[in-house]
Amino acid sequence: ERGEFDKSLTELKEFLKLRAAADVSDEHRLTAPLICAVGEAYLQRLGRGGRFDIARKVCKLLAESDHPDQIVKSFFTHRLARFDMIGKPAPAFEGANVDGKPVRLADFKGKVVLIDFWASWAPPCVASFPHLRELYHTYRDQGFAVIGVNLDSLGQDMTGKKPDSKEVLSTVRWFLLQHRAAWPNIVGEGAETAAKAYTVGEVPATFLVGRDGVIVQVELSGPALSSAIEAGLKGQAGAR
Repeated sequence: ERGEFDKSLTELKEFLKLRAAADVSDEHRLTAPLICAVGEAYLQRLGRGGRFDIARKVCKLLAESDHPDQIVKSFFTHRLARFDMIGKPAPAFEGANVDGKPVRLADFKGKVVLIDFWASWAPPCVASFPHLRELYHTYRDQGFAVIGVNLDSLGQDMTGKKPDSKEVLSTVRWFLLQHRAAWPNIVGEGAETAAKAYTVGEVPATFLVGRDGVIVQVELSGPALSSAIEAGLKGQAGAR
């Protein structure tokens, strides 16, 4: 939080040796879920600081650690894949919105686009809608657009059963009306295909695409996201 990002990475390496290595006793070794949770919080903070260079190093460090639980390697390997998308062209996708109308990323060429992967059952996604609405109305006349990608269809109950597609459509439509979301949101098969293209397995997940169609930032929120949008609209460079 003091902005000493390089020092924090050095201390993380030492911490992993003491609390996450294979030769640490089971009694003292941190569990995989805890490492993933703390690591995710760390990555989010690095993202807000624009230090994607260190975020990549963190992911590699944790993915290559010798923690005996393979969940750690899998989790941070996927996170690294997302960070590695920065600076590359945004994968094309298309799908249908809640009214069955087509939505294509290609139709927003020349704009700064925020691609927001979300689900109505995820509290962080729900909490983000007021700010998304504010961003949309503040910057849309300057060349900014939002495309929502709803992943309610990927949810499942305690038995592992996936929700009915008609129920998902009804839930999402009502949710968008409640939150006064005027930007397009795709659902169903097209949304799931987009999630695979962007290596999204959990929500929320956001990708900011520049006017040139290149991904400039990922997973920003709050003031950091507002600043990144303003920079993109002015044609300034994004991530480091």
